[in-house]
This record gives sequence, C-alpha cells and structure tokens, in this order.
Amino acid sequence: MDETYVHSNTLGQKKKKFLWKIDESSNIYIRRQFKNESEMRTERVTNDELNKINEYMKKGGWKDLANNVELLSTGAEKEGIGKFMYGLHPNTTYAQLSSHISSIFYNAGVWDWNGKERGMMFLINSGNWSEKTSAYYNKLLNDSSYHIK
Repeated sequence: MDETYVHSNTLGQKKKKFLWKIDESSNIYIRRQFKNESEMRTERVTNDELNKINEYMKKGGWKDLANNVELLSTGAEKEGIGKFMYGLHPNTTYAQLSSHISSIFYNAGVWDWNGKERGMMFLINSGNWSEKTSAYYNKLLNDSSYHIK
C-alpha cells in the first residue's frame, strides 16, 4: 500500500479533522495536528492493538468513549474505549486516538454509534474489522476528494 492518507473527522461536537490509512498488515496510521505544534503527528495503532480493542468491545454491550485527558491521567475516567486504550499504553495522547478509531470503525460499519456528540457510546457489529476497514479505506481512496499523498 502506498503513502496515501484519506480525510476523516471525529464524531464529537468539535469534529476534528484527521488523516488516516490502513496498511497491508492492518495497522492504522493516524495523522493529526495539535494546537501548539506546526507539524502533523503520525501515530500507529497496530493490528494487535486493534484486535485487543475489538475483543474488548465484544464484552458486554455498549461502551463509552471515555477518553477525557484529565480523568485518564488521574485514574478517574469511567470504563470505556479510551480507558482501555490507556491500559494498553499509559499515555493520554494514545488514548485520545479512541476518538479517531471510533470514527473510522463507525463509518466502516465495524461499530454502531449511539448518535450522541456528548456521552458517546459504541457497540461492535459482527464481521471482520480489518476487512470492513480496508474496504472503507479503499472506497475513500476511489473518491479523490478524500485522499492526499
């Protein structure tokens, strides 16, 4: 797979823009801009981590986004996707990727979303997350308005 990223937005009230791609090994790369940085930062969520996130999603119904930076860093955040990701890597920047992964997986049909911009919750759908996400990525690649090299 080449270096082509596609445009997306997070689902919350602030709808932050980001770029992403999925490689042949089903690792997802997310490029985003931070307020106080001039360069875009590229972060990777590995296939193994994505498998663990989806295994977590299979346990017990709807899951909160739960990725508040202050609450994660103090240990006060409720159970949810961001807190689970924080457990994989105790780093709030990594846990914040839960907003981006949730958007990608919802739009790819991997997860359902409760439609709320505050109090966001997600539920896993059946099917192979990697195949669905790759198909969604390829669909966006075929629409030139969504990609950038």
